[in-house]
Amino acid sequence: MTTTHASSAASIAAPSQPDWALQLTGVTKRFSQGDVSVIALHRVDLTVARGEFVAVMGASGSGKSTLLHVIAGLTRADEGQVIVDGQSLRDLSVPQLTRFRRRRIGLVFQAFNLIPSLSAEDNIRLPLLADRRLRDAAGRIDPLMDRLGIAQRRRHRPDALSGGEQQRVAIARALGTNPSLVLADEPTGNLDSTTGQSICRLLKEISAEQQRTIVMVTHDPAVAAWAERIVVLRDGRVVGQIHTADVADPVELAARCQALANKPAAEVRA
Repeated sequence: MTTTHASSAASIAAPSQPDWALQLTGVTKRFSQGDVSVIALHRVDLTVARGEFVAVMGASGSGKSTLLHVIAGLTRADEGQVIVDGQSLRDLSVPQLTRFRRRRIGLVFQAFNLIPSLSAEDNIRLPLLADRRLRDAAGRIDPLMDRLGIAQRRRHRPDALSGGEQQRVAIARALGTNPSLVLADEPTGNLDSTTGQSICRLLKEISAEQQRTIVMVTHDPAVAAWAERIVVLRDGRVVGQIHTADVADPVELAARCQALANKPAAEVRA
């Protein structure tokens, strides 16, 4: 990490590669609050290469979580195109989108979202069971649990696991379907800083080892620093990006993100 390179919003694409795991073009999302229409995302363009680890940062209300929900197909974009693993989400019906998300997108949440009555192993198996793919579980679950360091906790329910162990189970659940894209929404938000850093290290290692594409939303520069590239949002717009290899430490990263977030409106693409 040395000096920061922050590009203009017009050139938000990752380094040129032909194989994109994720492409967003002109994505806009509006919500109604009474008689008022609020624009949560405004003409967002973003490409993420296969195997890339990208973080999304921005102040509260900048559109980070909405962006993740649109990418996951949990919320439909009002305008624009979302393409995951070559598939346009707007071309899918609701049942088709549910199946596609179950098979091609892994989700990791801040609150873990584990089923309290199920063991760690059964929580990991659940998406495969829902998709009637339990036959696939035999060769995937054990190696995943070994890799994530939770094999000895397979029979324990969530309330018997630490926060870090619960998040490792949640990550294993997300990876169990062999997704093209993993989306992590504040994955360290409920963890202490030391445990959070271990989860970040784990995500980075998985991305490198498995060429797994990860898009992570976070407000914490110390978490975002583990990604290869940071996309900065303000008021639903992409205002720039930072390559973490060009940043000395999380303090400098925070300052650079703040500078992008404070960019004059005239410099942000309309």
